[in-house]
Amino acid sequence: LMGRGIVPIGTKFDLSQIELRILAYLSGDKEMLRIFNSPDGDLHGETFMATRLPSRTLAKNFNFGMVYGGSPEIISLFTSIKDVDSIVAIMNNWRQKFPQAWGWIEAQRREGLRTYEAQTMYGRKFDLTASHSSNQSDKHIMNCAINWPIQGTAAEIFKRIGGALESFDITDDLLISQIHDEFWLDGPQFIPQDIEHVIPEIWTPIEQELVERFG
Repeated sequence: LMGRGIVPIGTKFDLSQIELRILAYLSGDKEMLRIFNSPDGDLHGETFMATRLPSRTLAKNFNFGMVYGGSPEIISLFTSIKDVDSIVAIMNNWRQKFPQAWGWIEAQRREGLRTYEAQTMYGRKFDLTASHSSNQSDKHIMNCAINWPIQGTAAEIFKRIGGALESFDITDDLLISQIHDEFWLDGPQFIPQDIEHVIPEIWTPIEQELVERFG
């Protein structure tokens, strides 16, 4: 952009693999924590190398399928691997590689179905029967018992990161929007590395980019 004489009108940044970092923290999974605590920690990249899926993007789809209750058939669809037996084998390898994460997922399913409740890292509680979905099956309840604590914790972390921006001289008037795990700022801004450590419990690396236009 700058080389063509175009001045960026904005800056966007997001929190790298935040949902999976939350899973690693909540479950205490040693292998996930090892990956994420390394300077170039990339769970999707690790899964790509370990599973030999066709691309890192498909490995990312696989990771989220494992976390959020995807069946072998569903994961097959989103990884473009038609051999369901191969998918089952890869799923089993994932469970063995991340045993504490998988144990947490299974425990959440059981407890969610037993109590119809779940809570975030910060103690905010959810009623799992309060979904607006018409699907209130046991499977839906169990999936929500995993999804809502992770996504709810992510939302709490986004809020804390957003609230910390001003202490790094990024004032509220510069914040254009916050969508899911992305923040959009007016003008070219520099996000200091210190902001990655605003949440002491979870290192939240930031990926930032200057943009020519919003949208």
